[in-house]
Amino acid sequence: MVSKVQLDNAKRYEGNVMIMAKGREIEYSSTLPLVKIIDLSKNNMSGIVPEEITKLKRLGTLNLSINHLTGNIPSDIGNLNLLETLDLSRNQLFGSIP
Repeated sequence: MVSKVQLDNAKRYEGNVMIMAKGREIEYSSTLPLVKIIDLSKNNMSGIVPEEITKLKRLGTLNLSINHLTGNIPSDIGNLNLLETLDLSRNQLFGSIP
């Protein structure tokens, strides 16, 4: 398992948001689909890279470098069509990049 992060004073945003994009109105009931950047480098995380991260279809940058992650890179990471930057360096991952 990846280490859990506890944020004592973190703000939590809830509710719905309407976004007008390319002439379409889209309603999100969660902000998770809006995540574009994840940088968890140097967080002393261990375990595998969770497969669930590949469900963030708008992800453009993923930095999990300088941790203690092991195992294979999730096979569905290649399906993140908007992913431009991927840094998994300085971990103990093995296998090919999908």
